[in-house]
Amino acid sequence: MSRETVRNPEDAAARIREFFTAAWTLAAVADFVDTGVLSPEAGRLLGTVGLCERLDSGWGPSPGFAALLAEPGALERLALRAAVRSVAEVTPSPAAERLAEARRGVALLREHVLPMLPGLAERLSRPGAAVLDARAGTGEGPAAWAEAFPRVRVVGIEPSQRRRALAAETLRISGTGGRVCVLASDLDLLAEEEAFDAVRVPSSGIAPAVLFAALPRLLRALRPDGWLVVQVPGYGEGEHADAMTRWRIVRAGGTPDGPADVMDELERAGFTRLSRPEPPIPLPFAVVVARRH
Repeated sequence: MSRETVRNPEDAAARIREFFTAAWTLAAVADFVDTGVLSPEAGRLLGTVGLCERLDSGWGPSPGFAALLAEPGALERLALRAAVRSVAEVTPSPAAERLAEARRGVALLREHVLPMLPGLAERLSRPGAAVLDARAGTGEGPAAWAEAFPRVRVVGIEPSQRRRALAAETLRISGTGGRVCVLASDLDLLAEEEAFDAVRVPSSGIAPAVLFAALPRLLRALRPDGWLVVQVPGYGEGEHADAMTRWRIVRAGGTPDGPADVMDELERAGFTRLSRPEPPIPLPFAVVVARRH
């Protein structure tokens, strides 16, 4: 690890991202050590740091890593499991922090993406406007949309009881509970037709089988000329960082597909007016959009 003094904010941010990526790489090592199962995404991630290699049957540990795993007591000496539990334990951040992050994401969409989607900003400013959030999570996404567009009614779908409980606290903090409804449901039960001006799909929070099977339902749920806005992983940060992002999404049960693959799925589902907006500034995610006739 470099000890070179950081001289500017950009380098400081890059150094911190290295720590973040290293922590999640360590988590992938621990997953493999604990379970003995090496997923393609974990193998690809660990392959970028030389701990795994591609074999005829898939991914496997490199010779040096395999030898380490075979040494009696080696992992205990490294205190690997304890270290990973401390750096990669998944605990929800406070509702206020989650809401602040979601506000930043919606602000980026409103300022840099919505102007590229004809008519959407105007529609969301009208009385009776409605947005569907295909995965409400812990509520920060629906709340941020309701804050950004004061006339919009937001319906969120969230099958997890635990996340819905956290969403209730998020909506209380934001004061948007009167215009946001989080349904105890999932996309396979979506029956609304021509009900929403926009549908937001955070693909990394939805399993691929659930998401892609639901695309025809999402198409029917849009009002004529309504917009589907899919936030997908952007990638392009380098082989190691991209592999880490993909592994984290798959580990959490989400869809890791990038823009091109998502556009193919949308086309197969019957969406015809597809595009990938290129905002004037880099975003922390990519966006794929489609419009209903």
